Amino acid sequence: MTYEEKQLQWAIWQGFFLLILIGLGIVLIFRFGEMLPFLQSLFISEKYSLPLQIMAGVTIGFLVGFLTLYLLKWTKTTLPENELADLLRTILSKPVGFVPVVIGAPLVEEFLFRGVLIGLFLDILPIWILLIVNAFLFMLVHVPQYKGMPILHGIIFFVGLLLAYLFIITGALIVPILVHAVYNLVVGIAMRKMA
Repeated sequence: MTYEEKQLQWAIWQGFFLLILIGLGIVLIFRFGEMLPFLQSLFISEKYSLPLQIMAGVTIGFLVGFLTLYLLKWTKTTLPENELADLLRTILSKPVGFVPVVIGAPLVEEFLFRGVLIGLFLDILPIWILLIVNAFLFMLVHVPQYKGMPILHGIIFFVGLLLAYLFIITGALIVPILVHAVYNLVVGIAMRKMA
């Protein structure tokens, strides 16, 4: 790995770490004194067995990933030409590039968007508001890399909606993390082949 590639990897992981700190800060503010039990509850589903969650996460991830690829092909949509999309292409072109895309992003984004931003407010706000606001925020974070591509914004919104719904119905982050990871893997492999 070149020096530039190491710097890029370091910058990505620093960004992930910052998002984790933001999430932990929000939890600390809203669940001071019960932070640890809240965090533990995000990863333990009392509704479904672990094997079922794993199977569901992987299956749904593949389905949504291939559905996305079909939609992109059908609409002839490609990544836009901008700095962040170029960065994503660069990351995916490297052998270790899939690590932040398939492991880092799903873990960190699901923790922040689903675990923290839904988990903290599930008993306070109506579910439909949580779903829409969460999917919208998830899409907003991805707008810079897909700037000017409404199809991609719509896909990200739908994926965010699905991930939020899966967190709500399972009561844990395992299924959304796996769906997100497999989705990123499927789409990432296709993007790598297109580059």
